[in-house]
Amino acid sequence: MEFRKERVFDKFDTLTDMGFDIEAFASIPSDLKDLNPESLRRQCIRIFGSYKNALKEYGILEKHIYLPTLLELFRCWSISSNFEVLEDTHYITELSRLSGLSYMEILSKATKYKEEAMREAISEFVISGIYPEVSYAEKRDKYYSIYYYIIKLYGSEVIFRESINL
Repeated sequence: MEFRKERVFDKFDTLTDMGFDIEAFASIPSDLKDLNPESLRRQCIRIFGSYKNALKEYGILEKHIYLPTLLELFRCWSISSNFEVLEDTHYITELSRLSGLSYMEILSKATKYKEEAMREAISEFVISGIYPEVSYAEKRDKYYSIYYYIIKLYGSEVIFRESINL
């Protein structure tokens, strides 16, 4: 019996090496020599009881959960050239793929660090030298995100200015 399982696993390996997604059974073309998907499916049913059971035993359908670190969750946020905090969709997608958590699960965990990213955006704005020279109205219109972050985190611009000694 183990020999038959190994033969199926070898076919899974070959299909994976050829670039096919063996989880998506329909994506495997039917014109492959010695790897006809229908005969592979029937073989899986005879040996494992179902195609899904074969994938589980192969290790594909196991849910591997890796909990992202604090730094990885912080990196889910990026700061644009206009000092706006944006979710880094590419990074979150990659982290989701690596961790086994869904995109939304990672985003909900990363939301705890959005305020820290806002503080970082404000810091970059002040360091850039733009802050002291920009009027209140211009800050509100041109740099709305910074204006919003200051109000959200400090309550008012006066309190913010006092906190950074301006």
